[in-house]
Amino acid sequence: MKKALAMLLTLMMLLSLIPGLAAADDPVTVTAMWNAARPQNEFTEETRKYIEDTLGVNIELTQVSENFEQALALAVSSGDVPDLIWMDYDTYVSYAKEGLFYDIGDLVKNYPDLMEYVNTNGSGDYCWDRMTIDGAVYGVPTRSVNKTMYTAAIRQDWLDKLGLKVPETLDELTEVLRAFTEDDPDGDGIKNTYGASCTGLDYASVFFGAFGATSMMDYLLNDDGTITTNVISENYRSALRYLKDIYDKGYLDPETFTQANSQTYEKFATGKMGYWPCWWSHGGSVYLKYGFKDNNPDGEITMMYPIAGPDGKAGLPATDPIWRTVAISYKCENVEKVLELINWEITPYGWYTVQCGVEGDYWEKDADGNVSWYWGLTGKSKRGDDIADMEIYKFIENLGLQQKLYVLDNSDYGAKRTAGIGTCMTAPVYQNLFMGMYTDEYNALNSELKTFYANQTVKFIMSDLDLDKDWDNYVSTFLSMGGEKVRTSLLEKYNAEHGTSYTFAE
Repeated sequence: MKKALAMLLTLMMLLSLIPGLAAADDPVTVTAMWNAARPQNEFTEETRKYIEDTLGVNIELTQVSENFEQALALAVSSGDVPDLIWMDYDTYVSYAKEGLFYDIGDLVKNYPDLMEYVNTNGSGDYCWDRMTIDGAVYGVPTRSVNKTMYTAAIRQDWLDKLGLKVPETLDELTEVLRAFTEDDPDGDGIKNTYGASCTGLDYASVFFGAFGATSMMDYLLNDDGTITTNVISENYRSALRYLKDIYDKGYLDPETFTQANSQTYEKFATGKMGYWPCWWSHGGSVYLKYGFKDNNPDGEITMMYPIAGPDGKAGLPATDPIWRTVAISYKCENVEKVLELINWEITPYGWYTVQCGVEGDYWEKDADGNVSWYWGLTGKSKRGDDIADMEIYKFIENLGLQQKLYVLDNSDYGAKRTAGIGTCMTAPVYQNLFMGMYTDEYNALNSELKTFYANQTVKFIMSDLDLDKDWDNYVSTFLSMGGEKVRTSLLEKYNAEHGTSYTFAE
């Protein structure tokens, strides 16, 4: 596979030397592939056409919401490689090592907006170091500036009805989950609600955080200079005991670890559960996209900070400063034109356009720089068209600009998104010490390890495995199937690069 890919890339590089056939003033067609699924309609077409008319770039976009890695691999093997690819960092590293992308290291310095954006919070050197693979810069990082992406939403109207307050401790949360399950919070006289539900293991990190753990394969630095391998730690096992307990009692939706995100949205929007560990934006999006207010005219949502556990621990997984990556393939014949597109999207005007739509009918800015975001405020354009999502051509994150939109938005949608950003900017977090580090062992073994620990975790919660009888076997299997090789290689690399002498906790 690697040899065939190398031959394919050599052929692409030779073909890229042939001048384009289009006239200088004609739009340049750029094929793109996003790991996303957003509406594509007459309204988003206005954005695409604006980009074509203003920047001279005609974007031909393929969106892949599921099995993105397989879709990209198929495109690469068939030779039909997109010019521009938006993907997660792991995928970027893998293909950068194969030489799929164009080295933009000598070009990016010509784009000051891009350089300033990457240096957000003074993290430019760190981010460019991470983007450098085998001495070459193959992509642009999509920056994350908030501490975490996770938060939780809770039905405030249910709390009020049951005489409860927003929980701050695990004991208080447990009582809320019990009441939301057993005390008829929706008042229909039927026991048909769950205390909590979310979309898979990652979102359940709010529970793990109360025990000093995350739900991810993180490596956490302790005060004594040792490192805890999170998914085989006693803190992790304690979190599993708690989740098993609320699962056994019926407080946790049994579909939590199998449902799609849209299903979780629907359940919260239609009053099927009251506590929702979620993404920072979900508490607002459930109003606009899933009709929360229509289904619950008196419904109210509060966005929450992490719950404190038995020992006072609280936190959520820290966000990687590199949220996603954008890379230009060697097939691309118009690299500088694509970099111009990336640089434009990073500017406030460009970002507002790909976030909100074309200026005028979708948003306007006054003399003081305040933005009126029509469809974000009302769900309608200035013309009165119903609008749900205009972000199809957005591949650059800018939470700072996004927050400005929501602060000016007094609707439930904007208010809850503002609150979600606020919690994610200030919540305590657990930092993965080896974030962004890769070794040969990691690249070869980590994917299988992730699948193993995630599957075993769910089995422990659902009692297919016993936390007392089967735990030691789980730990030893994790280490023997590659966990020991991965963590040791990462530790050796970290110590060598930072001059430390850390060891793993027993």
